[in-house]
Amino acid sequence: MIEPVTKDIGREVLYTGTRGRDRTAKVGVITSFDLHCVYVRYGQHTTSEGNRRQDLEWVETQPNWTAPRISAA
Repeated sequence: MIEPVTKDIGREVLYTGTRGRDRTAKVGVITSFDLHCVYVRYGQHTTSEGNRRQDLEWVETQPNWTAPRISAA
């Protein structure tokens, strides 16, 4: 379950709910939220879907991660 704040708009979340036809996990981006729903855009869709907070988890990012250097042999 997530508790978004304004700075979380644009952040990735993982849908883990089991309601509806599609019961698979999917990643999307928060576009807005209100007291009842978190609106998330999935894939190439142009509109957002309303989701319950308890059906969403944060996608963990590694802000301090840097790609390893590859040395020329």
